Amino acid sequence: MILRVICADKVILLVGQKVWAKSTKEERRVIMTEMRLLANLILRMRVVALQPTLKGEDLVDRNGFDSLTEAIQSLSKNEDYREEM
Repeated sequence: MILRVICADKVILLVGQKVWAKSTKEERRVIMTEMRLLANLILRMRVVALQPTLKGEDLVDRNGFDSLTEAIQSLSKNEDYREEM
């Protein structure tokens, strides 16, 4: 599920590509981890906001700030969270 979100989300791909192009080989694992973290955040925000179609661009939409805050808090409380599927 995480990989599907990463591959389908334009924001995650764009950010990942920009950072990847400027990175060294040692930094690339961190970049991949950050992309997975963004995908997890999107998945959690979908659950919190009850909107299964949320995308990366919704992370920066001020109308969804409360949902984003709740999703971040939820992820930080449960670091072992993994979306099942």
